[in-house]
Amino acid sequence: MRFFDQYEGKMIEVELSSKKHISGKLIECGSDILVVLTGQYYAYLPQKHIHVIKRCEENEYDIIQSEPSPIKQTSDGLTLMAVLNNAKGIFVEVDISGIGAIFGYVTHVMSDYFVFYSPALNQLFIPIHHLKSITPYLNKTPYDLPLTSMIFPVNQLLTDSFTKQVKQLQGEMVQFDGGKNAYKMGVLTHVENDLAELTIGNGQKLYLNISHIKSVQKALG
Repeated sequence: MRFFDQYEGKMIEVELSSKKHISGKLIECGSDILVVLTGQYYAYLPQKHIHVIKRCEENEYDIIQSEPSPIKQTSDGLTLMAVLNNAKGIFVEVDISGIGAIFGYVTHVMSDYFVFYSPALNQLFIPIHHLKSITPYLNKTPYDLPLTSMIFPVNQLLTDSFTKQVKQLQGEMVQFDGGKNAYKMGVLTHVENDLAELTIGNGQKLYLNISHIKSVQKALG
């Protein structure tokens, strides 16, 4: 994204996947991610989901945030993986393809997925390539809940890839893609050749392509 260095400090509008638009001041360009100050918050936008970028009039948007981003940079530079690792323990909003906004905390970052804790959805495993944006919040907690009321999952064995992590859930009642669709909830009966066999409520077996799964979690119960 070095092509956009000339626009740092300028107002831009970014069109993301699903026609979502984000407007604000371009703060920094990384090798695979942009940082845009959108009025009050910093939005970290992976290059993979950026469709169009254009300049905006300087006085078109009000930028009122003066505090630095709570996601600190390290000597590793500005990359998506560095941002995810540095976001651990910070209250963030993540926008996931096909799911939308989820509020909570990044707890672990693996080779191709990250682990996310949401007070509303508990623990999710999310492939990194489905992450459309990440927005950190200062001096806030999800849903204004006290931290003491949140039950972070205890340490568990994590695998090095999303496919292996899905396979580790065989035999469990799971929800795919946030559980918004009844046909993506059921018992994960088998995983093989990048396909997940799911037995849903009526006993029907469905087969999901793991590369298109946006998130997986144990069903709440």
